[in-house]
Amino acid sequence: MASTQSLVLVFAIFLASQLASSRLVNDESSMLERHQQWMSRHGRVYKDEQEKGARFKIFKDNVDRIDAFNSGPDKGYKLGVNQFTDLTDEEFRASHTGYKRLQSPTKVISGSEQTAFRCNTCGYSMPEVDFGLG
Repeated sequence: MASTQSLVLVFAIFLASQLASSRLVNDESSMLERHQQWMSRHGRVYKDEQEKGARFKIFKDNVDRIDAFNSGPDKGYKLGVNQFTDLTDEEFRASHTGYKRLQSPTKVISGSEQTAFRCNTCGYSMPEVDFGLG
């Protein structure tokens, strides 16, 4: 009797693990299909399979983040998949907001290096003005 119960338990564990792995495979293939549809909708074509794989991973991570946000507490708005879903946050910022991550600190111009503004076409030079902000 105990051996029958053990056998049933082992079979149940095996069945549960098969269902879980089947679900993961289905989720992955579903996400691949979703990425293909997204590429078609937004006219996205990648130069090779390596880039496509990297972009798919970014797409998948972003979709997971969107789904997690939308399934959380109501914040008055929802996130959605759009033409930027295959970009990392940094890539989006760099290409759409003018943000560029600085590799080194910027040079501060000292007072002796400052020059007055000069309009090349009008020949007029503006004097230095103190706005009292400093």
